[in-house]
Amino acid sequence: MGALGHAVAASDYEDIPAPVRRSYAESLLCPGCDQPAYFIREARNGRAACFGARPHVEGCEMASTITDDGGTAALPTEEPRVAAGDEFVLRPVEAAGAAVRHVRHDPEAPGGDGRARRYTARGAGGTSTPSMGLGVLLRRLVREPSFRESRAMLVLPDNTRGSIRDSCVEAVDADLGMRNERRLYWGTIRYPNEGDDGGAWLSLGRRGSAVLRLDPSTVEELLDRHGIDDLEDLQGASFVAYVPLRLAVKTGRLVLFVQDLDWFALRLPDEDPI
Repeated sequence: MGALGHAVAASDYEDIPAPVRRSYAESLLCPGCDQPAYFIREARNGRAACFGARPHVEGCEMASTITDDGGTAALPTEEPRVAAGDEFVLRPVEAAGAAVRHVRHDPEAPGGDGRARRYTARGAGGTSTPSMGLGVLLRRLVREPSFRESRAMLVLPDNTRGSIRDSCVEAVDADLGMRNERRLYWGTIRYPNEGDDGGAWLSLGRRGSAVLRLDPSTVEELLDRHGIDDLEDLQGASFVAYVPLRLAVKTGRLVLFVQDLDWFALRLPDEDPI
C-alpha cells in the first residue's frame, strides 16, 4: 500500500508509531486500484498485520479474504437473491425487550427534535412479514454488490418503508442534499481519532467525507460489546447506522452521530473480505 506516495509493507508500517500512522491515514491507497485503503494491525488470533480496501474496483488483483492462518481465500458466494416484491421488517442488533437507552446530546450537531424513535416489533396478530436483522443487512451490503441495488422493501423503525437501494447509503456518498435525513448509512472505518472528551471521530473515507461521532460512554460500550481493547482495533471494520446525517455547526463537517448501539451494527475486519 502507498503511504504519502511511498510503497510500504504492512510489517514495516506496523513499526511506525501510532501518532505518525495517524498522519498517513488519509493517504493510504490500494496499489491495484487506487481505492482508499486502511491498516489493520496484528490480531490476537495470530492474523498478521495487513492493509485493506473496501470496496476494491471490480477486477482488482489485490481483493481477497484473509483467513485465520494468514492465507487468502476466494470471495464468498452471494446469499439467495431478494426479489423486488419482497418486504422485510428491519430488526435492531439487540433483541426486543433490551433496556431502554437514552439519547445523548452532541455538542457538534445542530439542534433537532431531541427525540429517539422507538422500535416496535411488527408481524404480530397473525401477520407473516419476514424480518431482517441489522447485522444481516450489513453483511449483505458489504459482500453483495447486487444486494445494494435491490428494490426489495424495508420496514424501518419509524414504520416508513423504503427500498434497500434508496434506504441504504454508502457513507462516502452522503452529501449536503441528505442533511437531516435518517437513513441506513454504511461503510468502512478507515481510521479512528480519539476526541478530547474521550469520545471518538471515525474517519470513513477521503477528506471531506462524513464521519462517525461516538461519545465516551458509547465508545466504552462498543469496545466492550465486541471484545476489543482500543479504537485502533476498529480500523477496517464495516458498519451500518440508522441515524440522521447532521452538519456540525463548528466544523462544517457531515456527521453521523451514533446515539443508540441497538441501531448500529459492526463487523470487524476478520469477518469480511478486504
